[in-house]
Amino acid sequence: MAIYEYECKDCDARFETDPEIFKDLGEDVVVCPECGSLETVKISFVSGKARPSQVCIPSTTGVPR
Repeated sequence: MAIYEYECKDCDARFETDPEIFKDLGEDVVVCPECGSLETVKISFVSGKARPSQVCIPSTTGVPR
């Protein structure tokens, strides 16, 4: 499972997720866990593996990890 960091263009939330979770919505579509927006941008690759507790964790600080 590849984990990437994303940023929401609508609410500026930063979160990590596996984009495969959203593959039914279309290619390169990731939903923001904070506001539900589809306007998200991939920021960086985080990890090749993740525990379920690491998926879709929003960053409330707005500071890059």
